[in-house]
Amino acid sequence: MTNSVEIIKALQATNSRLDKEQILADAWSSGNKDFFLGAKLCYDPFTTFGVADKMVLSKSDDIVKTPKSKFSDFISLTDKLKNRTLTGNSAREEIDQFISHTSEEDWELFYKPILLKDLRCGISETTINKVLKKLGKETTDYIVTVFECALAQDGKEEVFEGKQILQHKPTYHNRSPS
Repeated sequence: MTNSVEIIKALQATNSRLDKEQILADAWSSGNKDFFLGAKLCYDPFTTFGVADKMVLSKSDDIVKTPKSKFSDFISLTDKLKNRTLTGNSAREEIDQFISHTSEEDWELFYKPILLKDLRCGISETTINKVLKKLGKETTDYIVTVFECALAQDGKEEVFEGKQILQHKPTYHNRSPS
């Protein structure tokens, strides 16, 4: 299973968590690093592309028989979107240009879901990270960053009476996520 679209289809075809983990392990073993890099882009909460649903419309023109776009072209596009060197109409035009050089299946099942931040195949960053951690140290570049709130509580059951003192927790804008 070397094609990312085949991996997506296999993941969509099963509801079993164990089967999904096995599919991911097999994908890694077959050398498909593109799928895992795409999954990291998709599920990393600190990676945003600044595109709306309407900017990544479905492929409507003729199906490309021999796609010219490669995964490296997609990575170049996402880098420009992430860094905001490509925004607005220019982003839309470059996305349209990429779409016109890829197959409908690749666009609809792999590239478009990455830009929309949901692969729609029943996995999450937890599943990906679990499989990659089992596979060993060489997978660390593909581990998805997980955003967690320590000791977060909703406070619905607490009743506050009398005067309260609220203290603002300072935020540090110069820190980059690691």
